[in-house]
Amino acid sequence: MTLRVDVPPDGLEIELVNGLAGATGPARGGRGPVAGLRAASGGRGLDGMRERVLLLGGRITAGPADGRWRVRVQLPTPRGSRDDHGRAGRR
Repeated sequence: MTLRVDVPPDGLEIELVNGLAGATGPARGGRGPVAGLRAASGGRGLDGMRERVLLLGGRITAGPADGRWRVRVQLPTPRGSRDDHGRAGRR
């Protein structure tokens, strides 16, 4: 599993890449279908993640990539939420 977190000037990007254990159907750019993508525990999995990302004005991409499963989330950073060193944070 690989986790990447990046903080560009205009937001936050998170990417998780893992094996393809039983996952099917891509969600693209926060607009694609995620039907059928439910957690084995009966939870909401990517459906719930997609809802939360969209509520925050972000984008989500999930699906197979190079023989693995990748979830990428891009969230906007509210204006005025950078500290004196340009890092994201609370004010």
